[in-house]
Amino acid sequence: MSHTTGGEIVLEVYEGYWRRMPQVKRLVMKGVPGWTTWLTMLQNGGADFALSFDGPATEGIKRDPSLTLEGAEHASIFLVKFPDQWGAKSARADMRRCLAVNQAPDLQAINEAA
Repeated sequence: MSHTTGGEIVLEVYEGYWRRMPQVKRLVMKGVPGWTTWLTMLQNGGADFALSFDGPATEGIKRDPSLTLEGAEHASIFLVKFPDQWGAKSARADMRRCLAVNQAPDLQAINEAA
């Protein structure tokens, strides 16, 4: 396993796993900014699949006969990310705001919707 901050995570199969061995022996997960880059990677073989396409990206996939767009329902909501959340000048640098954002969602309604 390896990890490059802001780049990629590489996972390799553990040969001593006690259950059935997975078919995928090596998985490389990349954080790719922008759906146009994802789409280009899919079209030129730089990626085998990508997750969480929406909006204009789906139209690009639908127009390309070599790609397939599959719908999926997720049983959970992964995260809420703010583009500048890690910056020292970010509003989220103030712990009081972090706590407020954490307490703001109606968790009951989210669970019922999921």
